[in-house]
Amino acid sequence: RPVDVYAVACIYWELFSGKQVWSDLSSEERLFKVVPSGRRPDIRAISLPNVATTKLIRKLVSDGWAMQPRYRPTAREIADRIRVISKAFPSIAARSRSSTAQSGKRTGTTFTPALTSAVVD
Repeated sequence: RPVDVYAVACIYWELFSGKQVWSDLSSEERLFKVVPSGRRPDIRAISLPNVATTKLIRKLVSDGWAMQPRYRPTAREIADRIRVISKAFPSIAARSRSSTAQSGKRTGTTFTPALTSAVVD
């Protein structure tokens, strides 16, 4: 659902920026002022050593915050993009592949760098 994608984008922003979304505002201000006005957290707060990875993550987050919900990525698209991003974290991606190979079966969840995303099959 588009509202879930918006929330996932907020979580990714928090994970990669190290900050809390709208921490300076009350719940009421967030609900009645921020969301309807279209304000978004500063995407530049996401800054990693790898410029290409930073761009991919910023694009994922900003797409998740599209003003028109129909333009937000689907859960499958998010999972696919996270797989691409996870290649920038080879040690974590390798651990994920290793644990899947050892179990001999695939579950409905894919583990990615510090994130877990449901894979929609």
